[in-house]
Amino acid sequence: MILIESGWMKVVKAIELVAGVLLLSNRFVPLALALLLPGVVSIALYHLLLDPAFLWIVPLVVGLEGGLLWAYRGSFRGVFARDARPGA
Repeated sequence: MILIESGWMKVVKAIELVAGVLLLSNRFVPLALALLLPGVVSIALYHLLLDPAFLWIVPLVVGLEGGLLWAYRGSFRGVFARDARPGA
């Protein structure tokens, strides 16, 4: 449990808390979704590969995040621009 002992999980939980407050307050929602995405991927991979007892949570968490990402997909168009230029 080196992640817990090192204090890293406190940082992760603080980011999740800030992102959750942003989502609930409907402020900076695309930023909140981007902050939550690595955690969602980690949860999904953990339960798919290491702890299949709670495998039911994977479609739930991925579905909720995916639904919000789809709803706000217009905010992420610049991220996927092939010929992006700085300052544009």
